[in-house]
Amino acid sequence: MSTRLPVTFIILLFLAACSPQPTPIPGFVGAEEYVVYRDVLIDNPEMWNIPPGTQNVVFFDHTFLRHDPDSVRAILQRTDGVSEELIASFLEANKQPYPLEAQFDLGKPVMLVPREEIRNLVQGLAYAEQCYHTMRAVYPAPEYGGWYYVSRVGFDARMKTALVYIEQSLCGGAGNFLVLTKVSGVWKIKAWAVGLQKDMRLVSPAEISAEEYAVYNALLTASKEFSLGSGYQYITVYDQTGLSEGLTRPGEDLYAAIRQKMPAVIKELVDNLVAVNTEPYDLAPRFAFEVPVVLVSWREYETLSKELEEQKCFETVRERFPHPEFQGWFRLSRVGFNQSMDQALVYVESYVCNGAGFIVLMEKHSDIWKMTAYTLVWVS
Repeated sequence: MSTRLPVTFIILLFLAACSPQPTPIPGFVGAEEYVVYRDVLIDNPEMWNIPPGTQNVVFFDHTFLRHDPDSVRAILQRTDGVSEELIASFLEANKQPYPLEAQFDLGKPVMLVPREEIRNLVQGLAYAEQCYHTMRAVYPAPEYGGWYYVSRVGFDARMKTALVYIEQSLCGGAGNFLVLTKVSGVWKIKAWAVGLQKDMRLVSPAEISAEEYAVYNALLTASKEFSLGSGYQYITVYDQTGLSEGLTRPGEDLYAAIRQKMPAVIKELVDNLVAVNTEPYDLAPRFAFEVPVVLVSWREYETLSKELEEQKCFETVRERFPHPEFQGWFRLSRVGFNQSMDQALVYVESYVCNGAGFIVLMEKHSDIWKMTAYTLVWVS
C-alpha cells in the first residue's frame, strides 16, 4: 500500500495549521475592540481625539456601519494597509448591530443613548443653526462634544492590524474608516478613508419678517399670563408655523367667533391672519427671551406621545424633557398685521399630551409690542 497519500495529507494539515486563520468573531463587542475605541479617541491627537473641554462623551448604544459591503470595498480599495483578510473580518463583524457597554475607559463619563433619541430630537430641523440651539439646550456645552457612532472592529489573524468605522455628529457629521496598527501596546492610526462628509445648511431663509419675530418675542413674554408655568430653564417651539385647521374649516366664521370674545379685533386682522397661514414656514432661532428658545420638530411630540394614554404620555415626556425645565411645545402661526402695522393677531398652541389654542391681539406703542387681549379658542 502506498504511503504517499497519508504523507501528502499530513503535509497539507501542517501547512493549514501554519497558515493565518480567520479571526473568530464573537457575538459581542470584545475587550480589544474597546481598547481600539479608547486609543482612537485618546492616543491619536492628529485626528479623532475627544474635543478639549468635553466633560462627558456620548455614544449611540449600538455599533453602527452606514455602508453596505460593496461600498466598503470601493472606499477602501486604495487605502494603504487594508488586506482582503482585514476587510472580510470587518464585514463579518458588522453584519448586524451589537449593544455597547460603558467600557471605554476614556477617563470621562460615557453616556450611551438610543439612536432614536437624537434622531427624534433633530428630525425635521433642516438648518444647523436650529439644530445647534436644540442640542445645546439638552446637552449644554462644554459637557457635550457631539455624539459618536462606532462600528465593530475587524482584526487580522495576528491581531496586529485593525479596521474600524467612526462618525462624530453634531448637526452634521464626519465619518472615517480607520486602519490601525499596534505599536508598543497602543493602537495608532496608520491610514484612513473618508466615509461621510455631511453638513446641514447654516441658516434658514428669511421668509418670516423681523417684525414678526418682534411680535413672537413679546408674545412669549405675555404667555406667562395664560400658558407658561414657572421654573422653566428653556422653552420649546415647533420649527414651523401653523394655524389650527379647525379655525378655517368651511362654514366657520372665524371673525365672528373672535369678535364675540375680543370686540377690539377688526376684520382686516383676521383676514390677514388667515391669508398668511395657508402653508407652514420654517422658523429660525431669532427669538429673544429670558431663557433659550429651542426649535423642535412636531415629530418629536408625535413620537413620544403616539398611542399613549394621558398619564403614560406625561411620564414619557417628563423622562425625555425633565420637569420643571420643560413646559411643553408652543406652536406659533404667522402674524396677521393691520395696514398701519401697529396691531397684530397671532395664533398660539401649547401642548403637553393635551393642548390648548389661543388667539392673541398685540398692539405696538413706542416701538414696543404688548399683548392687549387673548382668548381661548379650543382645549383638549
